[in-house]
Amino acid sequence: MHEAELRQSRGALEQKDQVLKVKEAELQRKEAELQREKTAVTTLTATLAEKDAALGEKEAAVQNAEAALKEKEASLSTLQEAAWVWLDEA
Repeated sequence: MHEAELRQSRGALEQKDQVLKVKEAELQRKEAELQREKTAVTTLTATLAEKDAALGEKEAAVQNAEAALKEKEASLSTLQEAAWVWLDEA
């Protein structure tokens, strides 16, 4: 009777061991999936940072172009006023 109980306990332990192995394999699969997702997030974050920097550079270029345009408009306005004064004097 004692041997039968030992065999039954051994069988139950082996069964539990198999269940644990299955669960461990599932956890490893999930860990690998999470690692892939983490890598994807890291890549996307880097890409967004690069695009943000490029956008900042473009915004600065637009601001510089707007400032240059205002300077040219002011210069043109000065030239127009000088032309009107010259025409009035002529």
